[in-house]
Amino acid sequence: SADAVRAANNRGGDLAAVAIAARAGRLDSITAALFHPLDFMLAQPLDDASDLDSPSEWFAEDKYDGIRAQLHVHVGKVRLFTRGLEDTTSAFPDVVLAFAGVPGPLILDGEILAFRDGRALPFHLFQQRIARKRVGRKLIEDMPATFLAYDVLMHRGALLLDHPLEQRRSLLESLGLPAISVQTPLRNPSDIETLFAAARARGNEGLVLKRAGSLYESGRRGANWRKVKKPFATLDVVVTAAEQGHGRRAGVLS
Repeated sequence: SADAVRAANNRGGDLAAVAIAARAGRLDSITAALFHPLDFMLAQPLDDASDLDSPSEWFAEDKYDGIRAQLHVHVGKVRLFTRGLEDTTSAFPDVVLAFAGVPGPLILDGEILAFRDGRALPFHLFQQRIARKRVGRKLIEDMPATFLAYDVLMHRGALLLDHPLEQRRSLLESLGLPAISVQTPLRNPSDIETLFAAARARGNEGLVLKRAGSLYESGRRGANWRKVKKPFATLDVVVTAAEQGHGRRAGVLS
């Protein structure tokens, strides 16, 4: 099926090998390839807290205004990939250094952030780290980057996408990483508003809610992750100019 082919290509990243395996009926033999980015799991918006079914079956984490990233590491080699599956390793040598000693093979899902006075900097201040082809020492000192992990997708070479959330979380907490997200169990819908207000007070966008027992649905915006955001304000705007995209986005105006 198309879904089986897509899943196999997501794991291995070699379409020719996937085609041969599909013809032979051996798609299950395609294993995850380290340093090839897996598709990210995304969250559906939750507009009204009362719409969340069985709140006690959910966990809440802050939603950060950073750079969603996937970190791959093995025997001192570290690679970072954005949500667009692009390699952004060269922009964050400080993250590479922080993880160079972490044993692998390991793949983490998380967020690249810069903290100042205990608060994560907003993306519009931090994005200059991406724009630079070479990141100088002064920029690193002024805006040091941190990889905040909130899920583990591979550990010691074993893919964990089909392991339940609690098992992946327990493993994540045992790894002794530089930084991981704080996860809080919900009890009732009112907890969402309380935790949302606290996240906003910390300068973060809102919340991500994750269903207990859920698997990591790579490449899907599934109902097992929900994001809670509220606009700071609204604007009426008109597009007055556009720029032609480049490379993979050559057919798109931005």
